[in-house]
Amino acid sequence: MEKKKINSKNLIGQIILLLAIMGAIEFVVSSGRINKLYLASPSQIFQELLDLLTKNILLKHILATISEFLAGYGLSIALGIILGLLFVAFPKVDKFFAPFVSGLMSIPKVAIIPLLTIWFGIGFSSKVVLVFLFSFFTIFFNTISGAKQTSNNYLKVSKVFRASKFQTILKVLLPSAIPSIFAGLRVTAATGITGVIFAEMQASKKGLGFMLSEAAAVYNTPRLFLIIIIVTILSVILVKIVDLFEEKVFLKWKNS
Repeated sequence: MEKKKINSKNLIGQIILLLAIMGAIEFVVSSGRINKLYLASPSQIFQELLDLLTKNILLKHILATISEFLAGYGLSIALGIILGLLFVAFPKVDKFFAPFVSGLMSIPKVAIIPLLTIWFGIGFSSKVVLVFLFSFFTIFFNTISGAKQTSNNYLKVSKVFRASKFQTILKVLLPSAIPSIFAGLRVTAATGITGVIFAEMQASKKGLGFMLSEAAAVYNTPRLFLIIIIVTILSVILVKIVDLFEEKVFLKWKNS
């Protein structure tokens, strides 16, 4: 009961603070104290949202960004977890490939966007590849880190019962790695969206990044702020989905 009261008080406080900030911004922009070129008021942003929804422009760009993100993110999750577990299960593979993986991770992702555009074009594929690069290494190394923390007692028991490599990976290494994996998933849920926005800004004909680039080119400040807010909300929602998935599915599976 006390926890609920504290949470509700925090929520009320957060809403009041947000409304106060919005009111202050509305006042300084509307009164001309800050030039509208530099800052958009909440009313301007809301009007921009209504215009985009009325013209059926916004939704298709949001869906384009989400679809590109989900494809790249899903691929990075699958390969990151599978390869991470295999590297721990087979230490010789880890030692052999570790320098190459570290080298690939150190490549600045934003700097290779022009190359990705040349190789994959300005369509769906280049965005998926960039989201993958933004997400894969964090998930991969978090999986390795978590799996390496597996208790030796569990590994000894698996050997006593003559568990196969596959059984050891699935029943011993994976459950131990879950907290670390989900820590990586939370981080990459946000960085992956950043990756797709970067790619769309550089070379694309659709998506929120494309809209952001277009708005910047014509100094449409309300649209710039609107897209930034939408991207932020998307990131928060994705992180919450990861949290929910961990709580409702994987923790129950691990405990069982």
